[in-house]
Amino acid sequence: MAPVTRRTFLGSAAALGAALGLDSLPGAAPRAAAATTGTITDVKHVVVLMQENRSFDHYFGTLKGVRGFDDRATIELSGGYSVFNQPNGSGRQYPWQLSATSTWWWGVSKEQLAQCDGSLDHSWSTQHSAWNNGKMDNWVSAKNSARTLGFMNRSDIPFHYALADAYTICDAYHCSILSATGPNRTYLWSGWIDPSGTAGGAAYDGGSESGLKWQTYAEALQNAGVSWKVYQNASDNFGDNALAYFNQFTSAPSSSPLAQNGMGSVHSTGSTPDDIANAIKADAAAGTLPQVSWVVSNQLFSEHPDGPPENGAHFVNLVIQALAATPDVFDSTVLFLNYDENDGFFDHVPPPAAPSGTAAEFYSGTNIGLGFRVPMLIVSPWTRGGWVDSQVYDHTSVLRFLETWTAAIGTPANCTNISTWRRQVCGDLTGAFDFANPVYG
Repeated sequence: MAPVTRRTFLGSAAALGAALGLDSLPGAAPRAAAATTGTITDVKHVVVLMQENRSFDHYFGTLKGVRGFDDRATIELSGGYSVFNQPNGSGRQYPWQLSATSTWWWGVSKEQLAQCDGSLDHSWSTQHSAWNNGKMDNWVSAKNSARTLGFMNRSDIPFHYALADAYTICDAYHCSILSATGPNRTYLWSGWIDPSGTAGGAAYDGGSESGLKWQTYAEALQNAGVSWKVYQNASDNFGDNALAYFNQFTSAPSSSPLAQNGMGSVHSTGSTPDDIANAIKADAAAGTLPQVSWVVSNQLFSEHPDGPPENGAHFVNLVIQALAATPDVFDSTVLFLNYDENDGFFDHVPPPAAPSGTAAEFYSGTNIGLGFRVPMLIVSPWTRGGWVDSQVYDHTSVLRFLETWTAAIGTPANCTNISTWRRQVCGDLTGAFDFANPVYG
């Protein structure tokens, strides 16, 4: 298949939408941009949309041009086996495309049925067990299922592949910690998990991320005078708004910015995805879209393995359309689409690990991360269509991008929680952008 540019992606949106059962994406007619500088200061809005529980190989192992199943620089397992040839009891198992033996539920396809087969264990203990100190040879045993090796391809998730073809995908983007949703989202919103437990942590495993007391990045933005907001339905968000893990937000007065911007809900009509998209669309049209936005879906549209990925495609499409309905906003916005962790799904690339004794990178003597690779797609006029960024990143890289951007526009908002080691190992995502050569429209 020929590479898809941003323009052809948006221009063929109607056909793509029809094929996926989605609304059409914005049109492709080039637009004349307002006065620009060719630098990061041309960014006016950053939108962070974190979805749920998919590994990079699980979604994009078959995408051409990335470190997927065709990777020639893999580690070797004991006995000389390929990392893809994982131990499975007395035998071995390669990754396999998800499928099912029958259709029994409302006539859905076998592939759709398999894609909704549910979550695998992704706790602190089983993630570390699969990692096995970097040997990467214990996936099936740790996850107690060969489903860990299940993957999808272009025919299964065409929308996601079209986004990768049209914009930029990062194939060395890792979740932050070898653990579950809550700890990884804590990293995205605050930069660490307080491993020493001095401020309500350590938020190292699912269920441990409550009563936290350290400063979040939303507060850093507030203190710097940078506008921000969480778009969510607080009663239907699958527990994915990490600001709710922090005491200063749960106890904030209802009239405070922390409560209104961090804990409030969009107007509800009973359809959370549409309600969120409509709120974004209205704010963009009114000129009140914040400089920084976090978008939190509900469970059904979050791409959690209990639901089909096409639901996530529908929601992502709604968000893109909401931004594109106001062309000047779309032409000045960066949308980061990432995933909190890998669930229990296999990825073949060993994550970087901090040397023993590295400050803020160990909990009870065990490496915190980085975690396994997860998808990251960057939608903007400056992310070169069809390109792959292979620099090492993790969730703190999103905060690093915001640090770089807010400093460039004269309102620096720093995240003091990010460890020195992560700043040395992980980039700030600016390398994925070509600010001098945007493609508008």
